[in-house]
Amino acid sequence: APCSARTGDGDSGGIRGGGTSGKGEGAVCFEEMVGDEVILVHGDTGHQSTCSSCAAKLVEMKQPCPVCALPIERVIRAFS
Repeated sequence: APCSARTGDGDSGGIRGGGTSGKGEGAVCFEEMVGDEVILVHGDTGHQSTCSSCAAKLVEMKQPCPVCALPIERVIRAFS
């Protein structure tokens, strides 16, 4: 199922990060990422671990990267 933060279904208000996720699964909502993965940039590195909706929530709530806990400087779209 796609991330409920994008569809408006369910409760995705609680940021649950704190680890890595399985391939294709968001590190925040733990739901399937469907074509809108982004990269959380911090310094010269970044992690491709969330959908755009969850990334926006992390930035809005001033939360760190859910993979490494570094502050998120910006979010960029990822293309494969």
